[in-house]
Amino acid sequence: MRPRKTRRKGWLLILFARPIHWLETRKTSHLWPALPAAIVIAAVLLPAMLSPLLQGRTAQRYKKAVNEAVIDHDYQTAALFLQKIDGNSPVDSSVQFNRAVVDEALGRSDAALKSMDLLAPEDEFGYGRAHLWKAHRLVASIKEWTPANLSPLIHHLDGAVAEEPNLADAHLLYGFAYHKAGMKSEAIEHLEKIVDQRPEMHLTLADLYDQVSEKSQAKKHFNLARTHLESTLDENPQDVQARIQLALIYFRDEVFAKSEKLLVEGIAAASAAEQKTQVQELTSMLSGLYIRRVDALAAKDASVESQVQIIALLGQALALDPANHAAISRVAEFSRFEGEAGEQAQQLLTKMLAAGHATATAHLVLGTHATQRGDAEKALRHFKQAYRQNPKMPVLLNNVAWFMSHKEPKEYQKALTFSNRAVELVDEDNPMYPYVIETRGQIHAALQHWEQALTDLEQALPVLRGSMELHQALARVYEALGEKALAEEHQRIVDAQK
Repeated sequence: MRPRKTRRKGWLLILFARPIHWLETRKTSHLWPALPAAIVIAAVLLPAMLSPLLQGRTAQRYKKAVNEAVIDHDYQTAALFLQKIDGNSPVDSSVQFNRAVVDEALGRSDAALKSMDLLAPEDEFGYGRAHLWKAHRLVASIKEWTPANLSPLIHHLDGAVAEEPNLADAHLLYGFAYHKAGMKSEAIEHLEKIVDQRPEMHLTLADLYDQVSEKSQAKKHFNLARTHLESTLDENPQDVQARIQLALIYFRDEVFAKSEKLLVEGIAAASAAEQKTQVQELTSMLSGLYIRRVDALAAKDASVESQVQIIALLGQALALDPANHAAISRVAEFSRFEGEAGEQAQQLLTKMLAAGHATATAHLVLGTHATQRGDAEKALRHFKQAYRQNPKMPVLLNNVAWFMSHKEPKEYQKALTFSNRAVELVDEDNPMYPYVIETRGQIHAALQHWEQALTDLEQALPVLRGSMELHQALARVYEALGEKALAEEHQRIVDAQK
């Protein structure tokens, strides 16, 4: 290809070939009278002939400046150049797209969306970058990830890759959307197309292959992910996400000590650099890692030695994060151990309170255990402390309601007040809902509010139909309402379980 100057010179020679030939075949003496007119004509024609070329090049410079400003998020500068483009060339799709991006950045969202709708319609393909823009917005708005809900998103992603088949951002969104919708094979297909460009996707692919039972592919991508993450950390030890992901891979490979060391070193480095956000993120991850280790040990070994190790790990988790609800709930579970492990679990909770980590959950656990042991005074003390710290904890309100309705003397009206609050705070699709509604139904039954009791207890029945106490209450309620056949059926279920 010739250099630009050569091409331009050739174009000019072709443009002016006929006038030059005419000049060459004439005697110069005959030309002098026409010279002034020729100068005037040249002065008029040359600018007119060159103006479109110059304007086109100016417009291209403006378009390039707009694009660079948008990439740099300098939207005010982009807006200035867009004004200049308007008078210099026809507006093309790339300019319309950048104008919409600038409109959105400067708070003109309605204008931006209107432009994007024209560039990326819902029923056909338009401008690829606009389709990708709309796909990003759709991802943020989808609340229920089902295959049926993906159609508009997939249309826009298809529009993006129709123009740029290897567009990594589009394939990443395909993978994310299909993964969320449970379409794992489709997610794998798209992520495989970009994993060479985005090696951080090896870990996601490994998990996906693991879920579809392609173990050899899972192992391959786990190994590639580990290699990539180790290289990333060598280059940048401050990369928190790489450190966390690598720790998870080591944990998966059952190299717990290496995983723990990686996170401990990261916390130390971030603390020395006074990077509070990174310290919190790594600390939370390490605390969660201890919980995973606890669950793994509990599933594998029920020996006393294992139980003691579990309590020690829970202590480490709570030392890092005193409000770790997962750790506290496991302390509650393991505090039922007999002997040394059970004593250590109780001591761990007591030490938490003594150290100033008096969380509502810790008081809730201790109060619940005191209730189970028949120590009503101790239970009430802990429940009060828990309530002072968090009066909107549904499980606490539910347990207090149960406690009030069973202690001596029983306080059913107070119990109903706590129970009503618990029910109000739990959505019907929450797994906890059947338990709080059953508690309220039992209290209504004790107060002989038969209709309200029946409504609550029947809502709980599909989930808690194995509960002898629930069937006993329903038998009593149906008996009071004159439904003898139903009462006898529930009583028969109770008798069969005795």
